Amino acid sequence: MVVVTLWLLNALVSCVWAATLPETTIKRAPCPCPLDTFGDTGVAINQFPFFECAYTAGACDWNMNNGELENTAQRNCPSSASCVNGCACPVDNDGSTGRLIEFGQAIQCAYPNGACTYNTNGALMNALGQSNCPAESGCGTD
Repeated sequence: MVVVTLWLLNALVSCVWAATLPETTIKRAPCPCPLDTFGDTGVAINQFPFFECAYTAGACDWNMNNGELENTAQRNCPSSASCVNGCACPVDNDGSTGRLIEFGQAIQCAYPNGACTYNTNGALMNALGQSNCPAESGCGTD
């Protein structure tokens, strides 16, 4: 009963928070944190708008608010990308041109064995080096 109540409270807070953002920033509230692969409960520690660009050497994700790189282990990604005049893919560290493949809202969940970041489709965004993160959060847009 307590777990269900906490989950519903988390979902309600996410929905209220999402309702305060402009429609162009977010389509729906992120899902609550799933159990990780060790069965540990996650706690939402960050929610942010992001955009993702595809490159030959791998995709890069940046925070739309401050332009900081989210997947820092991806060596071809520039450390920042601005969305001041609209989000556009910068040339990566290898000199490759990127293509915008996704933008939206993300949620980051803290666990004893490391943080996991999911987009609103429920897909894991930081798969490299995080063995405790389920590949899917269990929620999506469909």
